[in-house]
Amino acid sequence: MRYSPISKTHINNQSHEDTVMQHPAHGNDGSGKCSPFLKHSFIADSHEMRQVGALIRRFAENDFPVVIQGDTGTGKEVVASEIHRISQRSDGPMVVIDCTTIPESLFESELFGYEIGAFTGGGKRRAGLCEAAEGGTLVLDEIADMPPQLQAKLLRFIECGTIRRVGGRKDFLLDVRCIALAQKPLAALAAQGLFRNDLWQRLNVFSIQIPPLRERHADILPLFEYFLKQDPLRAKPLNERAKRLLLTYDWPGNARELRNATTRALWTSTTDEFMPEDFGLPSATAYLFSAAEARGGPWQPLADIERDAREHVVTYILDALDACGNNIAETARHLCVSREALSSRLGRIDPSRRRA
Repeated sequence: MRYSPISKTHINNQSHEDTVMQHPAHGNDGSGKCSPFLKHSFIADSHEMRQVGALIRRFAENDFPVVIQGDTGTGKEVVASEIHRISQRSDGPMVVIDCTTIPESLFESELFGYEIGAFTGGGKRRAGLCEAAEGGTLVLDEIADMPPQLQAKLLRFIECGTIRRVGGRKDFLLDVRCIALAQKPLAALAAQGLFRNDLWQRLNVFSIQIPPLRERHADILPLFEYFLKQDPLRAKPLNERAKRLLLTYDWPGNARELRNATTRALWTSTTDEFMPEDFGLPSATAYLFSAAEARGGPWQPLADIERDAREHVVTYILDALDACGNNIAETARHLCVSREALSSRLGRIDPSRRRA
C-alpha cells in the first residue's frame, strides 16, 4: 500500500481516519496534528548538541532503527524529525505514536489495523498506523509504556518488516523505518525484565542521548530567540538581569519549559524589555536572583542567600495562608505538606506577622 507524501503527521490516540484527514491530498497541510516541537528547528549551538547533530547526519544515511533517550522536554521528537527530514525518506510520512495515550485494548488494532468483523463494531477494514507510515518513518514515543504483548509483535515487525491486521490471515510487507523515543532508561528496564530484552537489542542499533538543557547553556539564548520568532510582533529586547536569570536557572522541564516561559513573557510583559518576573519561573528562584542583583551582583555570601531564602519561605507561607482565609488544612493541601508540618512552621513565625 502506498500513500502520497506528507511532511509530518502527529498521532496520539486518533483513529487512522483522523490521520488521513491530515493528509495533504485531503486539502490539509499535514501540520494539524503536529506537536509544537515538530515545528521547531534543530538548535545546536552547544558542543553537546553539535555532537548530537553529527549523529543525526550519520544515522539519516541508513534505515536502521534508532533509539533516542533523554529527559522530558529535551526535544527527542525534534531529533527524530530532523533524522527524517534529511533522510531519503523525507518525502514520505513521519507518523508519531504516543504510546502513553492509546488504551491497551486498542493498541494492536491502532498499530496494525483490523479486518472486517475482527471484533464488535468492526464493520469495515481499517489500515493501522504502521501502514500509514509506509515509505516513511514510524516514531514510537515513550515506547517503554507499550503493552508487553504488543512488544513481541513490534519485534516481529522490525525484524521482518511485516504486519498482520487484527482478524486477518495475510501478512503485509511494509517499507518503514522505526525510531523509538524514551524518557525511561530502556537498558535498565530490560535488565529488570520490565521491557523485552530482545526488542531492546533489536532497536538499539543506533542510539542518541540528549543532554538536559542545564548541561548545554550555549543553547538557552538561541532557543529563546527561536521561540520569540513564533510571535515576532510581541518580541522585544531581553533585559540583562532577565538574560542572567535564563542562563542561571536549571530548567528542569528543559526546552519545553523554556518555550512555555517565553510564551508567558510574550503575553504578560508590560515594559519595553523582558524582565525576570515576566517569565513566571518558580518564585524562590526569581526572588533569590533579584535579591542578589539588588545587592550589586550574583556573587553573594552563602549566609545572605540562605537568610533571604528563609525569609522568602516565611512570606510565601503567610501569603498562602492569607489566600486560603487562614484555613490551615486547606493551605497545607495547596502547599503539599501535612497539616502538622505547616502548623510547626507557623509556630516558629513571629505572631505579629500573622494577618487577621
